Amino acid sequence: MSRKRLVPIVVVIFLISFLNVFFGISRVESKSMMPTLNDGDWLLFLRFSNPEKFGIFFVDDPKNENIKLVKRIVGLPGEKIEEIYNSYTIPANHYYVLGDFKGSYWNKELGEMVVSLDSRDFGPVRGEKIHERVILVFLPFSHARWVW
Repeated sequence: MSRKRLVPIVVVIFLISFLNVFFGISRVESKSMMPTLNDGDWLLFLRFSNPEKFGIFFVDDPKNENIKLVKRIVGLPGEKIEEIYNSYTIPANHYYVLGDFKGSYWNKELGEMVVSLDSRDFGPVRGEKIHERVILVFLPFSHARWVW
């Protein structure tokens, strides 16, 4: 292969590798973030981003760290949370996360009604359990939009 043909290939491989360090893609597999994110939406996320109030992030599932949940940060360390029967201050380096969909929905795979698994169930999340920030819905094209 000539050098003229090899240079563009090397440049493309370098660019893809470079972009993969900072960005990634994932598919939504739940209705817990509706109407913001729909089941089946494809997302572009930023790998390195500090947790920010009202940002949408991937969070480790407290019951299974191999599963990532996509949730909105609604409470920062030190803020007071008012729940139906409880009120408390979010501890240092913890965040309160919620799904946007507050009702229940039928999960075909489980064959049962489910609700969003979030801080209402498992409490505030440690900062190191919060990862990539969702910045863009790119598929389907009819739902494409910036989420940042």
